[in-house]
Amino acid sequence: MVRFYTALTKEIDDPQAAAEEILEQLKPEENMLKNTIGIIYFYHEFAKMDIWQPFVSAMPFELAGCVSSYTGTNGQHGDAAVSVTMITSDDAWFVVRTIDGLEEKQRRQIYSEVNNLCDEMCTEEMPKLIMPFLSPLPHFSIDNLFHSIRMYNDSLLFFGMQTFNTSESENTNFVFGNGKMSVSKCVFVGFYGNIDPRFHIGSSIQSEKILGEEAVITESDGPLLKSVNGIPALNFFRKKGLLSSDNTGAGIMAISAHIIYSNGDKAGCAFLGIANNTEYVYAARSLEIGAKITFTYIEGDKILATTENVMREIKDMRRNDILIFTSVARALSLETNFFAELKKISSCAEVYEKETGTPLRYNAVYTGGEICPVFNDSGKYINMPHNYTFSVCSFN
Repeated sequence: MVRFYTALTKEIDDPQAAAEEILEQLKPEENMLKNTIGIIYFYHEFAKMDIWQPFVSAMPFELAGCVSSYTGTNGQHGDAAVSVTMITSDDAWFVVRTIDGLEEKQRRQIYSEVNNLCDEMCTEEMPKLIMPFLSPLPHFSIDNLFHSIRMYNDSLLFFGMQTFNTSESENTNFVFGNGKMSVSKCVFVGFYGNIDPRFHIGSSIQSEKILGEEAVITESDGPLLKSVNGIPALNFFRKKGLLSSDNTGAGIMAISAHIIYSNGDKAGCAFLGIANNTEYVYAARSLEIGAKITFTYIEGDKILATTENVMREIKDMRRNDILIFTSVARALSLETNFFAELKKISSCAEVYEKETGTPLRYNAVYTGGEICPVFNDSGKYINMPHNYTFSVCSFN
């Protein structure tokens, strides 16, 4: 089995002080077992200013992870922060693999490299779980990643995320793995041996409250939306009031979109921002010409209700050691109260400890798209891409 230890620091300007504070909380000299991996989430300046390099060197175990606008663990939360979850075991082990330079590769080439990487990670033993961290790109989304892994082996479980940083600074959707930081990267963390991952999910989409009329996608390329109703995508979002006057796109994520595909499938879809120097908007999933788009509000009380419901399920199942991937749209929809969900998680953790007598060990991070397995009609886990969800993997 695995053991979890979590830590958070806001000393991001001083890598030595940050490392000391993290290590003081994790106590690796006492708690590390035979095999250890650290899952790291960090404020974008931590990567942009190269503070990460001496910090990583000070950790006595390998790290993998990504940027997050907000993060929370062990009753603490913040935006300008760094958190580390130390996962350690004597009878489970961990492997980190990466695909680099995604922006320079065609979609078909990335599909091939994902399949080859999965092949490599399954050579000696099938992992119990693979956790991907993906940089968002206009030509390759979390939805594309889902399709590539489904083509490989649908029984191989993936729980992961596409990064999304709410800062207006460009090129800050950092992913870290194998000692390198990049905004054009996919990191896979493989979990092997004696672990028992379970998955829990709640959605904040309110499909009954449609804003305006259906629109039709008239031009797209993968996750890149080029035109809607025959006009450039950027103009469409302006007319919808989803863009601020300075075209930062800050309002796009706060209103949930629904895509209705030509085969009748429906899916939530987050629009993440404007493609540089274009009239296009890029999404968190693949689109298709002829598909319809509708929009709904994400209501704050519904967001916190889904959070509480999932946390109650985890308590009732007596599950612990959890990693939480929650859509950044949920935080943005809470407006100035964007820490409310992290506070709700913390209060649920207090209830967990009071009722079970055991502390809930958790780490929460915000995403621009999630992959989380769900049960199919036969009661078997199948991989699924999501937007606007509160997705959890519990290990014990």
